[in-house]
Amino acid sequence: MATTKKGNGAASKRQNELKPLTDEQRRMVETNMPLAKMMSRKYAYFCKSKRIDEEDLMQEACLGLCIAAQNFDISKGAQVKTYAYNHCLRMVLMAIDSAPDIAEDDVETLQDEPIYDEDEADYEENRSQKAKAAMSVLNVSERKVVELVFGFRGPEKSVKEVAKIMNLQVARIRELLNKALNKMEMVNFSS
Repeated sequence: MATTKKGNGAASKRQNELKPLTDEQRRMVETNMPLAKMMSRKYAYFCKSKRIDEEDLMQEACLGLCIAAQNFDISKGAQVKTYAYNHCLRMVLMAIDSAPDIAEDDVETLQDEPIYDEDEADYEENRSQKAKAAMSVLNVSERKVVELVFGFRGPEKSVKEVAKIMNLQVARIRELLNKALNKMEMVNFSS
């Protein structure tokens, strides 16, 4: 898959704006690193037609952890993990939303290469069945958001485009997308 050049993206620009972390903040980031890894894997699966990969998403999630560590205030009653999760999610979704699509010629090049042998074809069929089962647990709004964002029925749309189509706020679309992905993940873990 074609990817962006490392170090030139929005994450590196925002990273330069961060203050150095204290030891306590650094521990908070290290403690929540599995969260960033899980999130980057989860969303990389759905970004196959974007010029962003799991490593880029991991960088964005880690940046979200650093921002969360710097801004976390225990006196406000939030749990560290919840606060960190929301910052990671925001950074990952912003990165996906702003990532360019793979150019047509790149897609054609990828399609010309032999991708699977027979065992992999079986694996893909199984994965397709799991995806259908996972989609079946979504409500109408969640299903529509997933289908539009990931291009299941036509070209992929940005979160902003989906918000316009569905006449909803961008934040609501992100909320629906997150709920849908969590539901789908639970179905895939249980099967």
